[in-house]
Amino acid sequence: MDRRELALLRMTHHLGVPILGTCFGSQALATALGGSVEPSPRPEIGWIHVETDVSDLVTPGPWLDWHYARCALPPCAVHLT
Repeated sequence: MDRRELALLRMTHHLGVPILGTCFGSQALATALGGSVEPSPRPEIGWIHVETDVSDLVTPGPWLDWHYARCALPPCAVHLT
C-alpha cells in the first residue's frame, strides 16, 4: 500500500469523517489505523449474501467475494453485521 494513501486515510479519520472500506479499502483502513492484513487460511471466492442493519451505508444483497487475505480490525473500527 502506498504510504500517501495510508496518510490520507489517517488524516481523514482524525478529521472525524466517516469512512467505509470494502475489499481493498478495508485492508487499507485496517493498516492505516493500527489493524493488520494477513493471509487467510483459505481463499473466499464466490457470491455471498450480505445482510446489514445499516442499509444506508451497505447495500444488502449478493456481493462478489474474491480474496486471499483477512483483516484484524483496529480498535477504532466498527464491525458492521
